[in-house]
Amino acid sequence: MFKAIAAGLVLTTLLVAGCSSDPESSKPDTSACDNAKSKCPNDPPPPVAECKEALSHPTCGNAALAFFACGAEHQTCTSEGTTDQSAIERACAMQLTAAQKCFGMNDAGGGGG
Repeated sequence: MFKAIAAGLVLTTLLVAGCSSDPESSKPDTSACDNAKSKCPNDPPPPVAECKEALSHPTCGNAALAFFACGAEHQTCTSEGTTDQSAIERACAMQLTAAQKCFGMNDAGGGGG
């Protein structure tokens, strides 16, 4: 599931505004997923259902939010007008790794497909 969201980093831009606006809440606000937009004009629509699922995850929601927030902060567009995902992966490597581990996507555990 998280892999689909990582591929759809376009949702990061608005997630930060929607999710970080309520510091008293222990869970990220999934309503931000409905209005997520990219800075890059040629990005596909964000995966809203996957976004909500990741942010509402009982143990990994905050890890997903940390990655999305970092991605929004570091989002840049390629010359084709799409998100430069490799730039976000480099800038947010720590948050991405933490989220992937939380969602069970680390390769070190063995037992893949």
